[in-house]
Amino acid sequence: MDDQKARRRKILQKYVENKSKPLSMFAKEMDFPLTTVRRVIKSFIDSGTVDRKAGSGRKKGTGDKTLAQKLNQALLTNPNRTLRDLASEFQTSHTNVRKIKKKLDYDKRKVKKKPNRTDNQNVNAKSRASRLRKKIEIKNKK
Repeated sequence: MDDQKARRRKILQKYVENKSKPLSMFAKEMDFPLTTVRRVIKSFIDSGTVDRKAGSGRKKGTGDKTLAQKLNQALLTNPNRTLRDLASEFQTSHTNVRKIKKKLDYDKRKVKKKPNRTDNQNVNAKSRASRLRKKIEIKNKK
């Protein structure tokens, strides 16, 4: 970033020394692209400085705190909803939803539903599982 600032100041210094000189000559002397020289001088004429505007550049984060809260509430009610369903509901991109889910530290796997069994069915399931395990152990011994 400091390198860019130094470059802009160097261009401006040469321009102030001799304003009547063509910009293409400045670009050749300093070995900078002509478009860069034009852009720097134009921004200086418009704003009076060669410094970049505050807030320019790529923004970090999602930027919408309420969206994160709404997504959190929606995921608490139903954690198995897809990213695209959530994105369409909240009018945002699925990548934005994915970033917010990651920031909220949600598990990536779907929550598995527990079988709705009675006590008798649980006993039967356990006995079937133990019989199956014994059969597998016998096969592996052979």
